[in-house]
Amino acid sequence: MSYGYSYHFTLPGDVVTQAQDRHIAMCDQLGLSRCRMQEMHRSAGTGSSDGSTRFVVASGDARKFGQDLIAPVASLNGTMTSREFEAEDLSKQIADAQAKAGEKDTVASRMTLAEAQNRVVTSAIWVYYDGKTAFGEQIGAAFGDAGETMRSSIIALIYFLSAVLPWALVLGLMFFVLRAGVRRFRDMFPRARGSGLQHQERNRLDERFAHDPQVPPDGLS
Repeated sequence: MSYGYSYHFTLPGDVVTQAQDRHIAMCDQLGLSRCRMQEMHRSAGTGSSDGSTRFVVASGDARKFGQDLIAPVASLNGTMTSREFEAEDLSKQIADAQAKAGEKDTVASRMTLAEAQNRVVTSAIWVYYDGKTAFGEQIGAAFGDAGETMRSSIIALIYFLSAVLPWALVLGLMFFVLRAGVRRFRDMFPRARGSGLQHQERNRLDERFAHDPQVPPDGLS
């Protein structure tokens, strides 16, 4: 029979690494002939962190090793949330591998047989760590993220203004110059029109004086 175990722990996010290191140290104390760490994973993010470790333990030590995993986590204010166990009968697989090895002794057949036999004498133990960050730390991290976002926004605004402001000043100056020119033209146009009307009126008076000498040239009676 081949046995497999998995343990799930929940603990504060800032001590996940400590718990994982303590479990690895437990395996090292047993020695390579009784325990080996085959895989390890760690990750951390805002508000949470997690990790996992896979051990291969001698079948005779597997159950006790799993029980001993609980104490280091408990000392770090963590708890075991679930535990799973599975067994697989490999007798048929071993018999088939032995038969193939007897019929045709190849490297592949010997490796298959050795792998099946190794799974009988050892047990795989998966350990999962689910780290939770305290609420106060999450609030602090949120404020930190907000401050970083504001800083980035201010820097982006400065770059934008430094690129746009010179052109805005040029366009504004052109607008005021054009506006002043339009006003000046409008102010000049009525005077020019008024001067033309006065000139036409004087011509009419001169014509009347030519026909009637009694009419003064300046149009006054």
